[in-house]
Amino acid sequence: GAAEVAGPLVQRLDRLLIRLRARDRLLELLERARREGHRVGDLRRRRLQRVQVLRDGVVALPPARRAEQAEAMRREEDRVWQDTGADGTEAGLRAYLERYPEGRYAADARRHLDEIETAQAEERARDARRAWRDAREQDTLAGYEAFLERFGNSEFADAARSRIAEMRNDDTDRQVAAARAEEREIVTNTVTRLLVEQRLMGLGYSLGMADGNFTDQTRRAIRQYQEDRGIFVSGYVSKRTAAFLLAGR
Repeated sequence: GAAEVAGPLVQRLDRLLIRLRARDRLLELLERARREGHRVGDLRRRRLQRVQVLRDGVVALPPARRAEQAEAMRREEDRVWQDTGADGTEAGLRAYLERYPEGRYAADARRHLDEIETAQAEERARDARRAWRDAREQDTLAGYEAFLERFGNSEFADAARSRIAEMRNDDTDRQVAAARAEEREIVTNTVTRLLVEQRLMGLGYSLGMADGNFTDQTRRAIRQYQEDRGIFVSGYVSKRTAAFLLAGR
């Protein structure tokens, strides 16, 4: 009877022993995993402390290193600002903006540049007004041309060009009138007009029939002759035109 009772008890003890061994094995595995986890964590932390290159090519640094770098960059920008833009000159401000177009002082730099450019524009406008007043007082072709050379984009430029055109037209009219008057003095009869026509035809100018009558075709020939010789083109036989014709030039 004792053997029958002992049999099931031994079996239960065997099963319990197996479970204890399994538990010990499980604890051993868990401890090993914990140690491995610590080692992986340490490796990961050390790896993160190194510089990593991101997908967009930007170099990422650890937070502390990034803070140091940012502070160094701020100090460098401050130094550049003191060396360039802080003095408020146009060249200095542009030098700063060229290097730091989106910098901490960029807004101030652009505002100062706007003020400088506005002041320069106002000064140019004052200079143009003074120069225009002087040109109007002189009222000469040379004076207006000199004004346009300096202030060709000013508000008075169109007025200067209009006055130059008027003066040139007036001068042309005066020169044509003078040439007409000279012709009346030089070409006093039909014979003289015939000589002029013959000389023009001899030089190769077409004017139809040489009959001593100055027709429109004759005037065109005279103008062409004057243009070819660098004489003021009037279409009339001025003194200079007559001198050239007599010399056969």
